[in-house]
Amino acid sequence: MIIAVDTEDTSLRYSEMKLLGVTICRKIGNDYDCHYYDFALDVDSLAFGAVQTIIKQADLVALHHASFDLNVLHKFGFGAPRAIFDTQVAAHLIDENRGYGLKALAQELLGVEKPLTFIQASEEGYHSSKFYDYARLDGMWTYQLYELFEPLLREQKLDGLFYEIEMPFQFVLAEMERKGIKVDEDTLKGVHPKIKDDVDELVIEMSKILGLRWGWSNNLFSGERELIGANFASNPFLIEIFEKLKLPIVDKTEKGNFSVGIKTIERLRDQHPFVAKLAEWRDLQKLYTAFIQPLVGQIESDGYVRSSYKDCGTRIGRLSCANPNLQQLPREG
Repeated sequence: MIIAVDTEDTSLRYSEMKLLGVTICRKIGNDYDCHYYDFALDVDSLAFGAVQTIIKQADLVALHHASFDLNVLHKFGFGAPRAIFDTQVAAHLIDENRGYGLKALAQELLGVEKPLTFIQASEEGYHSSKFYDYARLDGMWTYQLYELFEPLLREQKLDGLFYEIEMPFQFVLAEMERKGIKVDEDTLKGVHPKIKDDVDELVIEMSKILGLRWGWSNNLFSGERELIGANFASNPFLIEIFEKLKLPIVDKTEKGNFSVGIKTIERLRDQHPFVAKLAEWRDLQKLYTAFIQPLVGQIESDGYVRSSYKDCGTRIGRLSCANPNLQQLPREG
């Protein structure tokens, strides 16, 4: 028996998500039999047992973004399928240049015109026919994509890679995401304001060197004090500054336009105090905006961060990481 499974949840965060329901879709003749089990109010023992048994007995379970749904099934006690077919990974292997979201694939390959978003579907509540239809369609599209991709993988001789390497690896990714990484929250929250102050101080120092105006303002949403001044992340602005300082720019973009990049900054950092401060600011600013600031907001209630890993997120086959992206951690030194 081959089935498609899709889960609906209240959150993408493992420790905080609550189960809304599970869709089971199978093919009977030429028809798709898709049933949505609503668990939003109560996990009915009979319905739970039915879903659990169907998943356990299935020869193959089609999922879209398998690592996520595997973790939902694990958290709420449904168990793990014996074998899976991840339609997201299949889409990427067959054509790495296309989008691989379920709705995007349904539009491109299944002729679906305007699929509802989760927010649109839940406007009338989680127990509405609108939401039930949305959930069932997700399951049906996953099954239809399985039917479309399965022969294509064999035709392109990708079936060995897909079944022997990629599919077992999804269980590894699911466990990595589920376990997460423990964060020293007190230390991180202590470093956060200090790094922010250091970044602001460098902006002030650079502004003073150039004779530019700067000041402070209160953020309307957070109420925190924010530095108002020059945008040193703007390439056109930096080009203008370097030209006024008569500093030669060596970096160029792919289109041949000048750019104040790392080569220019490293080459000139000892020739002008502004460039030295700019180099220091760029390093600290990236540390703050790309790692420290996002990480503070990604810590879950149990003190862990749980990134989402995908091996179909890059064209070169490299594992991608998001929410937060731990792969962009700076190296020591």
